[in-house]
Amino acid sequence: MEQFLEFAKGSLFAGSFVIMVLGLARTAFITLWGTKNALDKAGDKNIPYKALIKETFEWMIPIKHITNSRSAISIVSVVFHIGLIIVPLFLLDHILLWQKLGLSWPGIPAAIANVLTITTIVTGGILLLNRIFHRDTRFLSSVIDYALLVLILAIFINGFIASKPFNPIPYNLVMVIHVMAGNLILILVPFSKLAHCFLYPIMRIASNIAWHFPARAGEEVNKTLYGEENKKV
Repeated sequence: MEQFLEFAKGSLFAGSFVIMVLGLARTAFITLWGTKNALDKAGDKNIPYKALIKETFEWMIPIKHITNSRSAISIVSVVFHIGLIIVPLFLLDHILLWQKLGLSWPGIPAAIANVLTITTIVTGGILLLNRIFHRDTRFLSSVIDYALLVLILAIFINGFIASKPFNPIPYNLVMVIHVMAGNLILILVPFSKLAHCFLYPIMRIASNIAWHFPARAGEEVNKTLYGEENKKV
């Protein structure tokens, strides 16, 4: 068990990280290439880049955009994402793993990590219940949305238990489950909605540029829908 744990924390972690980086790079390239093509074909090339970049960063911490009707769940989602990003990157035990890849940066104190972990578990649980019981959210959610959220919650709960002296499960077993689930998340990042945690600025700017349709697009759509004789309607 101990040897497999070292393998999971070493070679397997490195491989999972490489898959994540290459997958994100591929997605970023495809997005940027599509953006370039959309911009080349756009009839309106007057894009307000400064306003677009400003709006993109405002949406990264969307306090100004929280609506009254769903303000509570919006705040819960923001808090969840903060913990989801900070804990994996800045927990001291995790930084030891990053150091194996030649990466290192300052970590956060254990007390703050514990608070963020518990907060992420609680807010993640609320988001899961919201997906289950809120009709509109349930309608928009796929099986993978539920699976990813459950997997993330399992990783945080498992990691929190493993760090405590009252852990009723053998430490190595808990850590194998924790590390393997974490590696799975790394592999899934480029192929799921988790990619937005890393590529959000690129995706948002690209989607806004893509709305600058090619010249005469409306005429061509009308022709396709209603025929040649109505193309000028």
